Amino acid sequence: MTCQLSDLPTECLQEIIEHLENNISTLHSCLLVNRLWCKISVRMLWKDVWGYNYQQRSLRVTTSILSTLIACLPNESKEKLYKNEIFILSPNLKSPLFNYAEFCKVLSIGSLSGIVHNVLKKEPSDRSRLVIDEIIKMFVDQISSLKKLSYYSRFYSNFTLTYFPGVRDLSELCCSSNLPSNFFWQLSQICHNLQSISIDFHNEVSNELNEIKELISLQDNLKNLTLIAFAVSWVNIIPALKKHSNTVTKLHLYSEYYDLPLSFVSLFTNLQEIIPYKK
Repeated sequence: MTCQLSDLPTECLQEIIEHLENNISTLHSCLLVNRLWCKISVRMLWKDVWGYNYQQRSLRVTTSILSTLIACLPNESKEKLYKNEIFILSPNLKSPLFNYAEFCKVLSIGSLSGIVHNVLKKEPSDRSRLVIDEIIKMFVDQISSLKKLSYYSRFYSNFTLTYFPGVRDLSELCCSSNLPSNFFWQLSQICHNLQSISIDFHNEVSNELNEIKELISLQDNLKNLTLIAFAVSWVNIIPALKKHSNTVTKLHLYSEYYDLPLSFVSLFTNLQEIIPYKK
């Protein structure tokens, strides 16, 4: 007796398609099979829509991504863009079949900023800023369970993490230290399950360092840690690292101008990989 894929339970089919996560062309083909396949595949495609370098995409692709996101915006946001003479949607574009924003498990502020600036490169910067703000607000409202946040953008949106319930499930944070005031404090109050943290240090403002130490200290199962210092030192962070000496398995350290103090590494009993580097 042979079994067709169409006969499989939805849960099994979903698990099979999830293994195609990094095969974009195949996932696009799955969209065309039937409604069920489409529903499962579109979730995978939008799980990390930033996963491919936007600079290597054609303007058509980046415009399509941005148009889809804008189509998902609430009417209030669309009216705000219209009043500011920001027209990205095609006049023939129908209402989206799905609420694509809620499928996102990864949020990259830098990639979003890059896509917007790429599409609106001939427009004043304040218009790009407004588009980014409204899309981020939508993500804050729609993403119920965020897994990864990447925050390196030169454009720093002032979205408030305390009103972002989906960030409670965050497991990976990649960011720079020079983020808006209270960012790290807000995150430390609601997110305690980070397994991977990567921070680029660009300054030594004591408040930010204290907030970063607090964030690191409050994590329950930190496994991967990357600290990168540009013309500053992250030595003051070391006391916060010692709490995780039994859980951290990967430790990547980079210092541009300061010697790396490595004596504390001996405390990490389960360390499997360490990459110390100084310029």
